[in-house]
Order: sequence, then structure tokens, then C-alpha cells
Amino acid sequence: VRTAEVRGDSLVAQARREAEQVQAQARDAVDRLRAEAQTRADAVVAEARGNPLAEAGARALADRILSEANRQADALIADADARANALVQAAEEERDALIAEARAGAGG
Repeated sequence: VRTAEVRGDSLVAQARREAEQVQAQARDAVDRLRAEAQTRADAVVAEARGNPLAEAGARALADRILSEANRQADALIADADARANALVQAAEEERDALIAEARAGAGG
């Protein structure tokens, strides 16, 4: 039983490391996405400088660009969190099955 517990705990630890990598990759992608959106928004506003009417429209467009980037970023994070949680949950279930099997084989 102890061997199954150790093996199961190792599986869970590995899944947690993989989950952290998934989340870190998502954070990196979100950082890039937001930076690119900010660059595009700044360029739109800069292009309209000097024309008050164009500036108002450019600011509205820049806000939409940033809002869409934030929506996409939130979706990326949510997806990464779901994948990370699924990895850990699957490993925990496998660990529990290994332990239950070992206990059944050991007679209780």
C-alpha cells in the first residue's frame, strides 16, 4: 500500500508541475496579447492626433481593442485554469485508484 501511496503522490506532484507550466504559459500569452493590444491602441490614437473628431473616434476604437484583448485574456486564463485543474484531478483520481487497488490486494 505504501508503494502505491508514494507512486500516487509522485503522479500528483508531476501533474501539479505540469499544471503550473500550463498556467505560466497562459500568463505569458496574456502578457503578449495585452502588450500587442496596447501597442495597436496607442498607434490608433497617435495616428489621429491633431484632429479632435478623429481623436474621439480613435480613443473609442482603442478602448474596443483593449476590451477585446482583455476578454481574450480572460478566456485564455480560464481555459488554462480548467486544463490545469483537470490535470491535477486526473492524477488525484489515479492516485486514489492505485491506493484502493493496493488495499484490496492487501486484504483491506
